[in-house]
Amino acid sequence: MDFLDPQKQKRHKVRLLIGYALIAVALAIATTILLYEAYGFGIDKNGKVIQNGLVFLSTRPDAANIVLNNKMNKATTNTRLQLPAGQYHVKLQRDGYRNWERNITVVGGDLQHFDYPFLFPNQLTTSAVKQYATVPNLVSSTPDRHWVLVQNSGDFTSFELFDLTKPKNPATAINIPKNVITAADGAQTWEEVEWSDDNRHVLLKHGYQKSGQPQSEYIMLDRGDGAQSFNLTKSLGNASALVQLRDKAYDQYWVYEPATSTLNTATLKDPTLVSYQEHVLSFKPYGNDKVLYVTDQSTTPGKVAITWRQGDESFPLREVTPSANYMIDMAQYDGDWYVIAGSSAENKVYIYKNPVSEVQDKKAAFPSPIRLLKINNPNYVSFSANTQYVMAEGGTSFGVYDVFNEHQYVYTVDAPLDAPQTHAVWMDGARLMYVSGGKRTVFDYDSTNRQTLDATLPQFKPIFDRDYKFAYSITAQTQAATATKPAATVYQLGDTPMLTAKDQ
Repeated sequence: MDFLDPQKQKRHKVRLLIGYALIAVALAIATTILLYEAYGFGIDKNGKVIQNGLVFLSTRPDAANIVLNNKMNKATTNTRLQLPAGQYHVKLQRDGYRNWERNITVVGGDLQHFDYPFLFPNQLTTSAVKQYATVPNLVSSTPDRHWVLVQNSGDFTSFELFDLTKPKNPATAINIPKNVITAADGAQTWEEVEWSDDNRHVLLKHGYQKSGQPQSEYIMLDRGDGAQSFNLTKSLGNASALVQLRDKAYDQYWVYEPATSTLNTATLKDPTLVSYQEHVLSFKPYGNDKVLYVTDQSTTPGKVAITWRQGDESFPLREVTPSANYMIDMAQYDGDWYVIAGSSAENKVYIYKNPVSEVQDKKAAFPSPIRLLKINNPNYVSFSANTQYVMAEGGTSFGVYDVFNEHQYVYTVDAPLDAPQTHAVWMDGARLMYVSGGKRTVFDYDSTNRQTLDATLPQFKPIFDRDYKFAYSITAQTQAATATKPAATVYQLGDTPMLTAKDQ
């Protein structure tokens, strides 16, 4: 009866304690190993301890080969790679497509995402969607890239609507009632101001000649029912005012009066102007209650103040040199507010993070910028579609700040912008584009992977469908002379596949 023997009981307890101790040691070793693995530590083939980093690689289309430092990797995109810390040249390849490549630095224990690489086809072939005898007066895409609106006909109030999700379907005719726009006795133009977030209403600026004088008015076009379109200028009763949508709603407005430098609000239901802010030289709204504006009510002589207004409170952000063009914009990324502030008279643009919170918390007169982008004669600023990148541009000079990785890039491109373009635009969340030499030019936010794509006229914004399967363009085509007709120039709305035939 061993359980009655004190010595055997003692030996049993000792064995249990040793066993528990060994298990604890094993668990501690395993935990340590897992912890070190979590921080990227490993052992190479020579038995040397190294620290790895994790790199995620995704492409569109996927299943692209991965070449690291000129050596083919066994994995294909989309995938993750555990790589020893160091410098790498990454090249992504897929049959029928142009390569995407860049240099990266892998830091031990770090995690990097490259989920934006876009592989463009080697061969680009544009097909005609519709041809026009004269250049279109307007070509505009809805924000969701579902519809393209084209105005090109003898009847200035007639439009065509193309459904990009059903590219083989014929266009739908949309007609604005003729009594909606003011009759002109000279040249007329259409200019896109802004689409509402319902992707149905678009605010257009109608320019026209009347008794030899240039005039303009704002028309709200309803692409779902042209008969419901209306003359917003007449509704507001202010022919000299400049109008923008408030909170992207088609029935709410910011109304700016240049003569008095007054910013007002109004609604379609109640078009009576309500004063919002005086002494406004320039403004950039966000949502319903946030506005960045430039005011001449500055505390320093010879300066103007860039100010953030939220609700009924105003917070000065910076004083800058007066100019004809102010660099102001704001957006939210991952819960934080980022603000761009600058003047075209200064060769720099400031970037702020949560500036209002900083002023409120520190009780400082002005917040401190987190980054300074030095650009000669800046003329345009904007956020990428996903708001991760901040871009400042001055002609062919660019400054881009990556708010996620806290890194900036300053560079100059060698391909000039074709007139009448004044700046590049974002293709998506990571690529910029403009027209140079009559062709669409695309490059990553840091100027890498520059590609020349399809031909297009520079007066129209380059358009993609919602899945980036097709690029749309307007081009001038020369029709050869025939026995009955002389040579002529026609204008073509065309689509260019961004996938090879195998992947479509």
